[in-house]
Amino acid sequence: MVNDPSHQCLGLALPGTSGPEGLTDARKAGHVQMLAPGATQGYDIEAGALCGETAVAQKEGEIAHVLAGAQTAFAAVTPGTGPFSADSS
Repeated sequence: MVNDPSHQCLGLALPGTSGPEGLTDARKAGHVQMLAPGATQGYDIEAGALCGETAVAQKEGEIAHVLAGAQTAFAAVTPGTGPFSADSS
């Protein structure tokens, strides 16, 4: 992310099914989803800046649960509140 007087830019790398090993290995591992013609698939992407050690620790815990295969419930966050607010500790 860049934010200075002459630049405002955010770069995102969206999730993919093929890691550095390549598409063939991803298919063998069962990570490639095939959609029928005309079918759609949607994703929710959360982006922001975590403010404070508590918010960082909470997010690290959520990531650990996802990597362990646990189901995660995501709650809507009102702008200016929650782990992205400057008031968070």
